[in-house]
Amino acid sequence: NSADDDMKAITARLQTAFAFSGQFTVLSESTPPKLGKKMIKEWYAKGYPLALVMTHINPNVVEWRLYDTMKASMVVGKKCEKGVSDLNWWALHIAQSVWPELTGQEGFFMTKIAYSKQVKGKKGRSYRHIYVADFDGLHEQLVVNTHTINIMPRWNYDNQNPLLFYSEYTNDNVRMMMVDSNKRRKIASNFEGINMLTSFSADGKKVVYCASRGDGNCQMYYHENGVFKRLLYTDPSTGKSLSDGNNISPAMSHDGSMVYFCSDFQTHLPQLYAYDIGASGVKKITDGGYCASPAYSHKTAQLAYTKKVDGIMQLCLFNTKTGIHQQLTTDEYSKDECSWSPCGNYLLVSIEKNNNCRIAVYNLLTKQLQPITPESVVCGYPSWSPLYSNYTLAT
Repeated sequence: NSADDDMKAITARLQTAFAFSGQFTVLSESTPPKLGKKMIKEWYAKGYPLALVMTHINPNVVEWRLYDTMKASMVVGKKCEKGVSDLNWWALHIAQSVWPELTGQEGFFMTKIAYSKQVKGKKGRSYRHIYVADFDGLHEQLVVNTHTINIMPRWNYDNQNPLLFYSEYTNDNVRMMMVDSNKRRKIASNFEGINMLTSFSADGKKVVYCASRGDGNCQMYYHENGVFKRLLYTDPSTGKSLSDGNNISPAMSHDGSMVYFCSDFQTHLPQLYAYDIGASGVKKITDGGYCASPAYSHKTAQLAYTKKVDGIMQLCLFNTKTGIHQQLTTDEYSKDECSWSPCGNYLLVSIEKNNNCRIAVYNLLTKQLQPITPESVVCGYPSWSPLYSNYTLAT
């Protein structure tokens, strides 16, 4: 019947969601209406210390109960309402509810990822559209499909008004656009030259982004409480002009007091810097090589970035509290444009090999890099959303 079909779909989605974490091996099976301690202990004997039992109470409510199989006792139970007609949303809502009980951490299952995908148009023309998908790349939805190049999506931090910022190539410039969950588009910044790469403080009230404004080099601009200003005319410690280089890829700290960015003003090769807005101080945090694409985790205060090692861009980590650097990957894929999950356990990154670019997730718990978009499709510029109270795309 339809209730059974719904439960099968929900269970299947929960399996893929929990398996994605790399923290659980998931087995699913049907249970009798009355669940006895004998069956629960049998699960423990099979090597499953926890059991999640779901019951379809009515067409709009699923009840779940989490059991400690060794003790054959219930740990916690809750009810999850359907909310919307989408079974995928319902399953992920359940996963989000269960996860804190399983791990003690906030779930990431209701978050979204955004990226740019290359598509073929008429007469062999190539465009780039913006897509949004679930955290693991499933249930992809087209958001921006203009006959232009659209790249570098970035999410805002307004819990009640989710927006996706991105850059669009026009005949005159590269303008910054924003699109809401109803797919309504609006110009956000339209200066001459390029406008791109927004970064927000956790409360959403401070924002910094890049623009060239027709001056050739790219600089960073800051907005707070209606005040708009350019950052970093000179290096306060040396007096050297930062206008001599490109200052790009800003990554704002949780409270917005620090901006981590990429610049070539000193060495003509990109390096990473930390800018203390209050103290107007600039500190170089990488040394040597080619370093780019900083991404700050509001959860762990760590900075992910890419660095060229033996000719390949690898994923690296900088602990902003201890100052320690760590190389995460050593494989043959070149990495670019990383983005943190809200929980701080995963990094979304674009990987490239043999002129093919796709999206992958690096799991900091298992140290595994897993592609989540097809090898046959060119995708890049990934961005992981915060956990909004509600983000449902209009169809």
